[in-house]
Amino acid sequence: MSALAVAPWQAARWERVQGLRSAGRLPHALLISGPGGTGEGLFADALMQALLCTSTSAETPCGTCSACREYTAGTHPDAVRIEPEEAGKAIGVDRIRELTGRLNLTSGGRSKVARIEPAESMTLAAANSLLKTLEEPPGDSVLLLVSERPARLPATVRSRCQRITFGLPDRESALNWLRSQPEMEQPEYWLDRAGGAPLRALEMAAEGFDETPLVSALVQALGEGRIERGAIEAGSAHPLARSVPVLATAVEDMIRLRFASDPPLRMPLERERLGRAASKVDVRALFDYLDELRRSIPGPSSALRADIQWHGLLADAAETGRGRYNR
Repeated sequence: MSALAVAPWQAARWERVQGLRSAGRLPHALLISGPGGTGEGLFADALMQALLCTSTSAETPCGTCSACREYTAGTHPDAVRIEPEEAGKAIGVDRIRELTGRLNLTSGGRSKVARIEPAESMTLAAANSLLKTLEEPPGDSVLLLVSERPARLPATVRSRCQRITFGLPDRESALNWLRSQPEMEQPEYWLDRAGGAPLRALEMAAEGFDETPLVSALVQALGEGRIERGAIEAGSAHPLARSVPVLATAVEDMIRLRFASDPPLRMPLERERLGRAASKVDVRALFDYLDELRRSIPGPSSALRADIQWHGLLADAAETGRGRYNR
């Protein structure tokens, strides 16, 4: 068995957390966040294992003790994971009550570590029921809230957690890490496709996920004010949690292109056609449409079918492209 390791670009934050542990000042609630694909979940995994490890080493999990072996196997009794029952759905109040009950169970003096992911998918009632536990966790329990969109969490939750925030790593660090991954081919291409997020690049390469048809659908709708059948099919082939962030990233790049001649982009391979489409739409319309897209991610409580919601998003883009704000 081997210990989980953080990514190289996370080393400074890892050392900071371990310094707090060594000094006995580790907060009982941590909010670990990042733009997605930067390793916030990887960091949380390594920290959970380190906190449960029974080795004398304080900074790095040994990977060989019984606690590490149980954690790796997913059978450690003091590792609590709370996540939606189905991908894209909400975490309800019953799941948080289940968490509180497990944290209150005695376990021979051992501390428990709980992880809630994605934390922003908690309903308001679930988030409110967590507040007392965040303030006074039972015993030496530690709660890790992992989120790609922490702004969606109530301020009452965020204020009770210490933040560990990740941004995009520098390109060379990300490429070096990707090159070290088995069976990773064309790391430069996939890193560009993933907007600089290395873990997303790894996932996209493994799946062969190509964003090009989704970007084409957006460019056609915004730039030409029309939608073709192929655009509907392109988005309907993927979950909204995968397809809508592609549109949001593309629109963010379009806005950057409206304000600067040569800005750094999350989709550098799409610079030319995003620039052409952006030049045809008033920047206010782009900001409005970006807000709509962000409200649609991931849509855990939506009763609409994914293909209907995707069609609606493209229809709104086409309406904007036909001149709602154009001059």
